[in-house]
Amino acid sequence: MWPGCFAFGEPEPAVDGNVLRVYARLFGIGDNVLLDATKKRVTRELFALYPAGDKAGALTEGLMELGERVCIPGATPLCAQCPLEQQCVAHRDNTTDVIPLRVKTTERKKEIMTVFVLRCGDRFAVKKRPARGLLAGMWEFYHTSGHRTNKDAPAVLQEVGVRAETIEPLGTKTHLFTHIEWQMTAYLVTCLEESATLIWKTKEEIDEHCALPTAFAGFWNKAKEKA
Repeated sequence: MWPGCFAFGEPEPAVDGNVLRVYARLFGIGDNVLLDATKKRVTRELFALYPAGDKAGALTEGLMELGERVCIPGATPLCAQCPLEQQCVAHRDNTTDVIPLRVKTTERKKEIMTVFVLRCGDRFAVKKRPARGLLAGMWEFYHTSGHRTNKDAPAVLQEVGVRAETIEPLGTKTHLFTHIEWQMTAYLVTCLEESATLIWKTKEEIDEHCALPTAFAGFWNKAKEKA
C-alpha cells in the first residue's frame, strides 16, 4: 500500500529498510533498527520534518532511492555519490560499518514456577543445582513448575516428604535471563519435621557458604525477616 504522501500529497513518511538506513546514518542513530520502537521513533521524527504537497512524495521517493542506490547496506556505502555526505554523522564519524545497528532479538522462553522456602526450627532446606547448565553449581530453594496456591502446597510438598504446619506468601517476581524468563511465586513454609530428601542449614550457614542466585535472593531476604 502506498503511503499518503504518494496518493494525496500528505506529509506521511514511508519508513522501510532503506529509509531507516539513510536516516540512521544521517543522524548517527545507534538504536537497533530491527525494533519496532526504533521504527516508530524514525517515523515520528520524519513526520515532523515532512513538507506538505507534492514535495512530500518526492522526499519519500528520494530517501528510498538514496538507500537503494547510494546509502547501501554493508561497510562500504557510496558516500562520495551522496548529496548528504557533508551532513551525514555516520560518514563524519566513520561509523557507516556499524550504523544502522541490526540485532536480532529472540523471544524468551517463559517458565512459571513456585518456590518454597522450607523452615524447620532454625534450619532451612536448600539443594544444589547441577554442575552444568543454567546457574550451575549454585544453591537454591525447593521449587516446582507451575503456579501453586497455598491450598495446593501441602500436596506438592508431600512429594519431598514435607508436612507443612504454616504457609505464608513471600510475593512474586519475574527474573530475566538471556533466553529464559522465570515467573516466580514464593511461600515460606514452616515444617513439622525435616525431610531427608533435602539439605538443611541455618540461615548463617546459607549466607556464609551457599551461593544463592539473584532470582532467589529477594525471597530469602523476606523469609529471614519473618523467621
